[in-house]
Amino acid sequence: MQDTDAITIEEKSLSPYDLVKILYEDRGRIYDIEESVLSRNAFMVNRIMSIQYPDLADRLQRVRCGAKQMFFAWCALLESQGVRRTPDAVYTKGRKKLEQELKPERVQIPSEDMMPLSRFTGVEYKTILSALASETHRDLVLRAYDEMKEHEKRVAKPTAKLTAKEIKNI
Repeated sequence: MQDTDAITIEEKSLSPYDLVKILYEDRGRIYDIEESVLSRNAFMVNRIMSIQYPDLADRLQRVRCGAKQMFFAWCALLESQGVRRTPDAVYTKGRKKLEQELKPERVQIPSEDMMPLSRFTGVEYKTILSALASETHRDLVLRAYDEMKEHEKRVAKPTAKLTAKEIKNI
């Protein structure tokens, strides 16, 4: 009896994405899941499946078939097509995740470089701080900072440290 209790607890915690994965990879298990779990997730599963199959999802929604029949229809379609792997389109990335990938975090300007940057650009310190806070002007300040660092590399050549023995030999 403990095994059936574990299965029902597991089934009750199934999310729509878990059910979609079961539809694609282990269709035989759908027939064993309780109808209450299927009906709770039916709308979202239909919505997720509409990414790949919009016509069938629309028809199933219009016909207003029961949750169990809807899952059986999806099983029949996927079985007839021989699909065994969940497509990548099901697990799409959200807007925030895409924005983070498109705009990688740039290194912020260290506080000790703010005054030299102000002198280099000829812009006041407070103006640079407000430009860094602004989305539209941040790239300009960071570009100026990169130019300042390149200028420092070209102009300020490191002096060689001489040892006492080398100084005596000169």
